[in-house]
Amino acid sequence: MSIACVHRVILVPALAAAAATAAAPPADIGGVYSSLRTSEETGDTGGMRIILLASDRAEYAVLQCAGSVLDKPVLVRVDVDRAAGTLAFAAHDDPDNECPMEAFTAKSGKHGLRVAYPGNYDPGLLEPTRGFEP
Repeated sequence: MSIACVHRVILVPALAAAAATAAAPPADIGGVYSSLRTSEETGDTGGMRIILLASDRAEYAVLQCAGSVLDKPVLVRVDVDRAAGTLAFAAHDDPDNECPMEAFTAKSGKHGLRVAYPGNYDPGLLEPTRGFEP
């Protein structure tokens, strides 16, 4: 077998695999996680919803919180460490939003996301959900 044939047999498949890997889109982190609940007694809604979105440029989260009513959503940047299962959410700058403005983290687990804010806000375990209703 000539050297040219060896190069074609070995290098062409290797280069094709490398090109496919480089062109692959980012792994999908998408999902909806929620701890939103509506009180049967008062009708008030409480908790938090996080919608995780990926793009070719960065990863984002739509945050929506409820103290008694479901507030407007806010978009923040999120850094995802897939190996550790952790997410670091950027602070937002909307003072009228129910979600605390500070940056926070979350740990992905078997049952959903466990959010950790630096203050005393604890939205509870955010479970994976398919719908958008509280």
